[in-house]
Amino acid sequence: MGDIVSKKEIPAKNYIILLFVMALTVALVLYLISWYNVTKEYNKNNSVMTEFLGEIKLEEIDSYLIDNPDIVIYIGSSRDADIKSFEKSLKKLIMAEEIEDNVIYLDTFDIIDTKDFEKFIDKYLSKKLKDKKIDIVTKANLIIIEDKEIIDVLYHGENPVMRVRDANNLFIKHGIIHYD
Repeated sequence: MGDIVSKKEIPAKNYIILLFVMALTVALVLYLISWYNVTKEYNKNNSVMTEFLGEIKLEEIDSYLIDNPDIVIYIGSSRDADIKSFEKSLKKLIMAEEIEDNVIYLDTFDIIDTKDFEKFIDKYLSKKLKDKKIDIVTKANLIIIEDKEIIDVLYHGENPVMRVRDANNLFIKHGIIHYD
């Protein structure tokens, strides 16, 4: 009575299934890496603001202000990595206060000729703000427009880091956010 361990032969079919599962796993991992990189690149090149705010082009502002003389325009570049965290916080504020209809987004990345932007600012800037000589050319800004006139600005030039607290105070000051 000897203990003879019988060698069981593994069918070739099992090896084929194993190779198929391994190839499928590798393909899935490569796809997920590719998807992650595309998503990362998309988020790097696009503003958070485009996900929930209406976007306007510079050449459309005149027409837009005919129907909407009181509006807030958030001006920023979709490719500016320095303002991404501010935009995420601003999005939270706008969503929490439900003021999405009062704010539109102007992407300065698409503005090739800054002279057109300067003309827009010069055309709508109030006399009071013109006297202050504020430089708001293609930087991250929040512009308050009432009766087709820029009456206040929260701009990147005042502070190298824009803060949502300042935006909140600006909204309260102009009655866009109401606290009872």
